[in-house]
Amino acid sequence: MHVKIPRSIGLSLIAIGRAFGRLRRSILRLVFGRPPARIIAYDGLGDTRRVELRARVIDDDGLGEPCPDDSAWTQARRMFRVFDARRVADARLEVDCAGVRASVPVDARGFAVVDLRQPLARFPAGGVAATWTLLEPADDKARDREKRATARVHIPPADAPFAIVSDVDDTVVESRATSAVKLAYETLSRNVYRRVATPGMARFYRALTADGQPLVWLTSSIWRVHGLLSRFFELHRFPAGPLLMSDARLLRSQWVADRHATHKLGRLRQIRALWAPPLVLSGDCGQRDPEIFAEFAREAPERVRAIYLRDLGDPARREAVEALLAPVREAGVAVCVAASAAAFVRHAGECGLLPAAEAGALADAIAVDPAHDLAREAEPSDDAPDLSPEPAA
Repeated sequence: MHVKIPRSIGLSLIAIGRAFGRLRRSILRLVFGRPPARIIAYDGLGDTRRVELRARVIDDDGLGEPCPDDSAWTQARRMFRVFDARRVADARLEVDCAGVRASVPVDARGFAVVDLRQPLARFPAGGVAATWTLLEPADDKARDREKRATARVHIPPADAPFAIVSDVDDTVVESRATSAVKLAYETLSRNVYRRVATPGMARFYRALTADGQPLVWLTSSIWRVHGLLSRFFELHRFPAGPLLMSDARLLRSQWVADRHATHKLGRLRQIRALWAPPLVLSGDCGQRDPEIFAEFAREAPERVRAIYLRDLGDPARREAVEALLAPVREAGVAVCVAASAAAFVRHAGECGLLPAAEAGALADAIAVDPAHDLAREAEPSDDAPDLSPEPAA
């Protein structure tokens, strides 16, 4: 059942949640003092000479892992607390990546962002670890193990045949995210175990990355849901890759069309400048992915290997998308607009992204059992990493 919530009510609920969050934090700080800080390290990307790294410092309010049987009310309370936990704006971090170090202050929203360059040697292709250490505040109450966090930096080999850049909502996660309020409702009421993966897409992406081809997740979702999406990808066996997200505020600027397009197109240009392999772009027809991908391909068609767009069932929209992408096809870019992952896999075999025989067998398997990966919604394990959704500023 789809619940329609007016935008004004959605904004009011967020405002009420933030007000309660500020009151709760004020009381807790008055009674117990400032909570310990926690570092959240994000996977980065780069090449052998330069890497882009990001981390965030927030107050640790002790949120545990979500459970498969959490009610919608429990999830809503959790997410309100997540969105309103406070960033630590007076912190300073040190980052170490393959022996290259830098001291990085966080900004007003708690983020530390840095580009590290390797002047003499090279960062190893394939990937390298980046370790963040909390330097300030020096008297923070966090235990030593909580003052460090490590993330992976994804560096493609120079001879990689292609790299994949994928959208998230309605491409690999079923959300029908055509409005901000609807996506907010999904986020607040459904935890990671109740969100549904697009049938067959995990197997399609695993096939594309089987020989080490890198993958980047590109979304206009906000950084505070980074942990939720990371856990979702793990549960449904999607390949690992850095998540490039938006700094926009929930419900206010994420869904302004121009900003949505500017964010994605800008990030695509950054990836193109940083990575040598041509890109395989994957998105859906629901928002502006077709327009963004078409503009990006027109700029440098030789840098786009293929475009995949998921048809969400609107015939008029599909017709418009096919017309929009006709010049891109004529420029030599492989394009597939389809409703199923099986069709994507068959196309990938036809255009050489996958071996033809392997693609045919995989497409048949997906067509027979499209929900294969959906049945694998695992219970949380004792050694599962801390991937709870990230709090907001």
